[in-house]
Amino acid sequence: MKLTPAQAKRRKPTPLNARTLQWFKARGWPAQVVEHWIPQTHIRRDLFGFIDIVAMDPNSGRLVGVQVTSGEGGNLRARLRKAQAIPFFTLWQQANDVEFHGWAKRGAKGKRKLWTLRRLDGNGNELAPENTH
Repeated sequence: MKLTPAQAKRRKPTPLNARTLQWFKARGWPAQVVEHWIPQTHIRRDLFGFIDIVAMDPNSGRLVGVQVTSGEGGNLRARLRKAQAIPFFTLWQQANDVEFHGWAKRGAKGKRKLWTLRRLDGNGNELAPENTH
């Protein structure tokens, strides 16, 4: 179905969780959203208080718990600090990996902005940068 220019302009942006699922799928990693919406309270509940998505490395079978957020300002680091304060976070890290994915539109002034992924590990170290169009 081809969209008219007016319809294309009104399209809703892709949710950040969906961007991370696409990112894993492009790399051949199975991944699943594990956060849940609780309608009566209007709250999203993360798995163990800090995991939105669980992915599996197809080579090693190791699990990766991912917290997804916007990549603007200090939001990514704030989510990291919040997760590190959860007692189960350390236990998860002993057997699995943790990543924090921050999505933002970035680009040179006057140029088209592209969705860019900023990744941190569970210790706050930068992981390989990835650009997604």
